[in-house]
Amino acid sequence: MVSIRRSVSAFVAVAIGVTLVAAATLLLASGRPQVPDRLARAAVVVQSPEAGASADSFVPTRPWSATATAGLVGRLAALPGVAAAVPDRTFYAQPLIDGRPAASDTHEGHGWSSTQLGGLRLTAGEPPRRPGEVVVGRALGLRTGAPVTLLTAVGAESYTVTGLVDGHGVHVADEVAATLAPGVRAIGLVLTADADPERVATAARGIVGTDGRVLTGDARGALEPRNDARTRWIGMQVLTATAALAGFVTVFVVASTFAFTIAQRRRELGLLRAVGATGRQVRRMVYGEALVVGASGGIVGLLVGGGLAPPLGWVLIDAGFEPSTFRVGYEPWPVALSLVAGPVISLLAVWSASRRAARVRPLEALREAAVEQRPIGRLRVATGALLVAVGVALSVGTATADEARVAGQYALYAVMALVAGATVLSPAVVGPVVRLLRSPVRRRGGAIGMLVRGVDRDAADRVHCRPGAAHRRLRGAGVRDGADHHRRLCGRTGGQRERRLDRAARPGTRAVGPGRRRDRWHRPPADHRLPHRSRNSAGGPAADRAGCGPGRLRRREPCAHRRRRLARRPAW
Repeated sequence: MVSIRRSVSAFVAVAIGVTLVAAATLLLASGRPQVPDRLARAAVVVQSPEAGASADSFVPTRPWSATATAGLVGRLAALPGVAAAVPDRTFYAQPLIDGRPAASDTHEGHGWSSTQLGGLRLTAGEPPRRPGEVVVGRALGLRTGAPVTLLTAVGAESYTVTGLVDGHGVHVADEVAATLAPGVRAIGLVLTADADPERVATAARGIVGTDGRVLTGDARGALEPRNDARTRWIGMQVLTATAALAGFVTVFVVASTFAFTIAQRRRELGLLRAVGATGRQVRRMVYGEALVVGASGGIVGLLVGGGLAPPLGWVLIDAGFEPSTFRVGYEPWPVALSLVAGPVISLLAVWSASRRAARVRPLEALREAAVEQRPIGRLRVATGALLVAVGVALSVGTATADEARVAGQYALYAVMALVAGATVLSPAVVGPVVRLLRSPVRRRGGAIGMLVRGVDRDAADRVHCRPGAAHRRLRGAGVRDGADHHRRLCGRTGGQRERRLDRAARPGTRAVGPGRRRDRWHRPPADHRLPHRSRNSAGGPAADRAGCGPGRLRRREPCAHRRRRLARRPAW
């Protein structure tokens, strides 16, 4: 049966981790290259060949010359199903209004014929037909007939606004565009209503050959501006690292939570083992609880992450990690991944805790419900130190890397190594940190400070039953020979105490219950006090002659005082 109170911490950890994974994957799926609006109506686009650099360098493609462009346009326009082949001439153009740059996200200019590829609609005025005429977007706030200055590669030139369109960018006459952009990097094909894009694309590849690429569908996103592509790539690296780190860290956090929960339930698990539960059944129970917690946490995390994705998208745009054309969409695979991530993370995290739960012995039910403190092993220390060293080395590599792509990979691996190393070394680090944080309450006189100091000091003593700590507590209760009394009842270690209880549970041992007298060596004294010894703290012959010295306790013989006290006790 799942304990809601004890599973809240694991549920919260899983929900937070899945929230980060869901939001990051939804944003990552939405960060694919988008088809430029100016090419939306071109079902087939022919792109100029690559310049020979890698795709991550974001170097523009090698443009065709004016002669090659004219030849390709003529042959592509003659293909069956092609209504028009339009070269897209793109050049730098920034409007200046009253001597100041206009508030615009795009600084691109095109020839007026390129409007056929994007379906821009002229809302006012007329198209540009002569040099010195320009059509701008309505967002600039200009009117037809108003003067405007365009800053291009040849310098600042004065133009007159002849029309307005419901889009971005500026459009000049085709002969002016041919002067400002003699090379062409894309030729759009406008198809007829009954044309098959794939068949037209196959015919276009036969004409272009190795002198370009033919793009259809979502592949036309490769034609987005290089600045947008670079910004989108940076955002994808950030989102990928976020999703990977969220899942990685969540596994460790949930594993620690389950381990702490299992340690608190040792008495409960011991009772289950005492009534006949096998280790496999206990392990199956722990896995079932983890599966329930992971599934419920995954659903909650998916809902929260899906709601946070659009606001996080706006934050990424403002931070410069995504272009202004970025829009959040809901794809099927991030939803499925988030639903699966919760149970998978929980099952991976509970693996170690389930093995520990299966090893709980039935006699654990008789121990105190305290967290077991085990010393950290040498192999674990070496593994943690190695992971921390690798993380530090990768951090140095991140700072000294020449390429952004390599630095991003080093940073991701460095964080993962440091997180894993800190988790492995946490048992050795938590103690000094707790002592450091405990320093403000070290002064005497406060009840809260005393409790904090006592709990932190005796946490391991309560579990391991160490004679030193028990001796201090017995002496504080008034028992003179506390060490011998503790050894007689509990043994020198917790293991000896368990073996003694095992011997007491063997067949033939006197039963204890109503109507039966408890065995004198397993019955705790009523007042937890032993007879007073002589003033000699080390005992001696006088105490032995009186029948109360430590020698009799070591020989496990009751003294006269104890025999009289046992005789006066009522029968069980």
